[in-house]
Amino acid sequence: AAALDVIGSHQTRGKKWAILADMLELGPLELDFHRALAPKIKSSGVSQVFLFGERMKSLVEELTREKFSGTVIHFDSIDELTKAATLQLSRGDTC
Repeated sequence: AAALDVIGSHQTRGKKWAILADMLELGPLELDFHRALAPKIKSSGVSQVFLFGERMKSLVEELTREKFSGTVIHFDSIDELTKAATLQLSRGDTC
């Protein structure tokens, strides 16, 4: 969440990205913690969200429920995410 605060305060010429994977070992409220990232993402100015991991599917659902206006893509493999990010990130983008 602190990284989203930094991205939010950073001026950029390009897009702001959040590229996130599952947070592990958070106990019985782990899905709640994943969903709780949605307001931070929305307020940070991020427009592109790439996610990986089973727990991050709950964040996809929350961002959809909150009508996040940016792009949200969940990847089933880290290799797919890496390939997509490599192709889409541009000079001037922040992530």
